Amino acid sequence: MVVWEPRDYERGKHPGGIEAEFSLNGPKQPIHTYGQDTTTQQNDAPQPVLPEDIAVLNRYGIGQPYLCAAHATSLKIGVPALEILLQSGVISRENWLDAQNLLKDGQRSKSLTRETRQHLLVQAVHNLREQAPHYSAEQTFSLAQVLLVVTMMSVILAGGIILPHITVLALSTLLAVFYFSSILLRGVLLAAYEEEQPASSGVARTRDRDLPVYSVLVALYRESGQIGELTRHLQLLDWPQDKLDIKLICEEDDPDTVFAIKLANLPSCFELIVVPPALPRTKPKALNYALPLCRGDYLVLYDAEDRPSPGQLREAYETFGAAGPELACLQAPLHIHNGSQSWLSRMFAIEYLTLFNGILPVLAKWRVPIPLGGTSNHFRGLR
Repeated sequence: MVVWEPRDYERGKHPGGIEAEFSLNGPKQPIHTYGQDTTTQQNDAPQPVLPEDIAVLNRYGIGQPYLCAAHATSLKIGVPALEILLQSGVISRENWLDAQNLLKDGQRSKSLTRETRQHLLVQAVHNLREQAPHYSAEQTFSLAQVLLVVTMMSVILAGGIILPHITVLALSTLLAVFYFSSILLRGVLLAAYEEEQPASSGVARTRDRDLPVYSVLVALYRESGQIGELTRHLQLLDWPQDKLDIKLICEEDDPDTVFAIKLANLPSCFELIVVPPALPRTKPKALNYALPLCRGDYLVLYDAEDRPSPGQLREAYETFGAAGPELACLQAPLHIHNGSQSWLSRMFAIEYLTLFNGILPVLAKWRVPIPLGGTSNHFRGLR
């Protein structure tokens, strides 16, 4: 049983930014609840408090002294207890993954206290406005912008009444120039595109033990029909399962999607996060709610309909490593998988192909801001 308390939300200090205290409800081992006294063992020794993913190994056959020693060493030298156990030969990576399956109750949906859920919700909705109000969309227009729009509308209305033919001609000319300029810009960018040579295959592949934890956030709403294909492709990602932190984020008033996730029998690297209903009902709010619970040094955002390439995480990790510290975000190319289904889908496929395989690479090469696609965005430096 895990009891979560809103004690310390500093990112990176504890997994997910929240401290947890618990023990396994096994034979001769009472449940430990934060805020209550624990039953003592022989000689009045206090019952050790271990992280859940370490304590579960005791049920799998790993002795309590090994687990306590690894946990204590981890706190002392800052190396994950998993790596200490692996390096000492106490467990294998296969043992670790098998043991984590014991934690799959409801895909490890976090039992957050009401206070913690409320804190996360308030932070998700208001934190940007409080910390960086100039980036927040709470104020949609400034006074100067409102005055400019009102003035332009007044001029157009007056012109339409006094000189209607000239006004229509002027507006048509302005719109034609605007759209022609947009087409011309896209043409120039596509003309500047040069196909890059593929990266050298001689680059050494990073060993699994040296890889960091990678968090994967997927915001879902009324997407129960997508859960099977989505989770199947997420399980194909070329990244160690014990270093994957996949958060499936659902709204509390979307029971169909929540139920579909619970029925999917997912590995322990998947976790269900249920967001309390509150305005605004947006994807950013759901992502903000789950962000403090992430354990990864790197993070990627996906949508329900995404089918990421298995090597995408490794490619992003190696790209970050080869680039300078100023690189904070990567946009993976998006392709339409049903481009041959209809005329409209073919138009979407062409649009995405020219944007992600032609225009955006040129903008990135010129080192100018690029528009993100809203999904398949990779970030680093989260901890």
